[in-house]
Amino acid sequence: MTQIPKKLNKCPLVDVIFEMRFNPIVPQEVVFPMIYNQISGDFGPIEALPASQIPLPVRNNDPTLEFVPLFRLRSRQNQNHIIQIGTKVVSWSSSPVYSGWEDFKKYLESGLSKVISSGAFSYITRIGFRAINFFENENIFKKLRLKILLGDEEIPYNQTMLRTEMVNNDFISTVQIMNDANVHLLASRKKGSLIDIDTSFMLNSIDLKVAEEKISKAHSIEKEVFFSLLRPELLESLEPEQ
Repeated sequence: MTQIPKKLNKCPLVDVIFEMRFNPIVPQEVVFPMIYNQISGDFGPIEALPASQIPLPVRNNDPTLEFVPLFRLRSRQNQNHIIQIGTKVVSWSSSPVYSGWEDFKKYLESGLSKVISSGAFSYITRIGFRAINFFENENIFKKLRLKILLGDEEIPYNQTMLRTEMVNNDFISTVQIMNDANVHLLASRKKGSLIDIDTSFMLNSIDLKVAEEKISKAHSIEKEVFFSLLRPELLESLEPEQ
């Protein structure tokens, strides 16, 4: 079993996102106002996202737009905490600075309670915990416990991208790894590798305790997958605390 450290002093996380999809029981046009009414005191000005300019009938007829957020707001207490809201989705994120699971969990659970109390939906259909790790100027494939072979030879990993799914009981972790990524961090553009893990669970409940339990489990599974990928020398370079 993979040993998971309590903390990484050189944490590679650049974005952590919890996404909740739901089944609305009110007209889609009023989902955002109902949710916003519950959270407005905690967040700053509303930022309209590009999808909000697309007419509702067009969005409803395009499956790729079904769960796209329409509005973004930033926490008044922590500018790294962001909420995005659509007609069938709400997501909470921490970027570019992640202050740790306990802090993010408090922010998430407080917001989740308020969003559920809006009465805009009858049940949650899916939860997903996504963690995006960035390694600047690294070809990450050479430092993972992972090999891609062509015949008997390991490939050279030039501009390589891998996507796979890993199943853990009812949870699915979608793992994407790429070594030719460009990211924007604090107004600067950086090049390197990404390890992107999205652990999801299909749900049919509006029970807050059930949702919180699944969130914590998804977070634990995501960590297990991430640390199982790292070679010892890469893990040591991140300065783990046990």
